[in-house]
Order: sequence, then structure tokens, then C-alpha cells
Amino acid sequence: MKENVIVEYNATIKPEDEIKRYTKFIQEHPSTKELYEGRALVYITNKEYEKALADFQKAYKLDPQNTHYLFCCADCFGKLGQWDNALKEYKKILKKDDKDPMCYLNMADIFFQKHSNQSAEKYYTKAIELGKNDCMYYYRRAYFYYSTGKTDKALTDCNNGLKINPKDNCILSLKDQIFKELKRRKKEVTLKKY
Repeated sequence: MKENVIVEYNATIKPEDEIKRYTKFIQEHPSTKELYEGRALVYITNKEYEKALADFQKAYKLDPQNTHYLFCCADCFGKLGQWDNALKEYKKILKKDDKDPMCYLNMADIFFQKHSNQSAEKYYTKAIELGKNDCMYYYRRAYFYYSTGKTDKALTDCNNGLKINPKDNCILSLKDQIFKELKRRKKEVTLKKY
């Protein structure tokens, strides 16, 4: 029964019409979490993050073991600039699964946004420890290091990420950017001497 009422997203349908369809189905099947999730995704395409958040929260109430909904709530809070509320959602996830590297990574990004560099570094490091085989974690911490002026640490993370995937374009691009920055700094120092 539930599978029959789930509306698949169709890019040719206007978001407003899609929202009306989901709303109708929700009225008919108020305990179907997938319907709230579907409508929330349409709200996100419309940049209606508060409404998306409300629907993800309803979906989570229907399935409190599903941490995916907590991730979605945290993402909505982040898009609304409510960093502390986003962090609360991530902490709820960690209570259920303290080994989720993506959760630590997202928390690190929030602390980076808030200019809390010590906390950001701590959470990036934890994400790397848990997700060692994914070069994305090294890339994100490398970008953090580069942005905070720690180019040596950024290069180390780039190199570690490239050991996992030598062709990762994000890391290769960042490494190139770091080398250009170091070259520019060296040139400035040389010019100051004369």
C-alpha cells in the first residue's frame, strides 16, 4: 500500500504542483514517512528550508531510528544559518552511531564556518580516522588547513589523499593552488630583500 502512494520526482512537473500532490497524499496517508521526505525534497528545490525542515522532522518522528532524517534536518538548519541547531542534530546522530565519519566531517565544516578552528581540526581528524579509505576526508581537512594558512599540513593531507586516489581532481587542484601560493610568497620575500 505505502509503495503505491510514493510520488516519484519528475523534473517536468512544477514544484508547486508537486507540493500539492504530496500534500494530498499526506492527508490521505499521514503515517507514511516517505511522503514527508519527498515533499521536503521539493521544498529544498524551492529553497523553502523551514518547510523542508518541518517535513524531515515529521518523517523522523515516524521513524526515529533513521538517522538519515537527522542529517537532512541538520542540513536544513545549516542552510538557514542556524549552526548551533545543526550541531545538535549531528550530536543526536552520534548518540546513535559514534562511528559515522560523515557526521564528524559535517560538524567540522560547521566549526570551520564559525571560525572555531581548534574544534574544526579535531572533528576533521576524527572523520579521517573513521573514513581512512576515502580521500574526500583528507581533501576537506587539507582545504581547511590551506584556508587557515597551514600550507605544510594541507600538502601532507593532499599527499595522503592522493595515496588513496592519485587522480582525484579536487585534491590535485588544491595541491596546485597551494604550490602557486607558495611560489607567490617566495617571490614576495625575494622582492622584499631587494
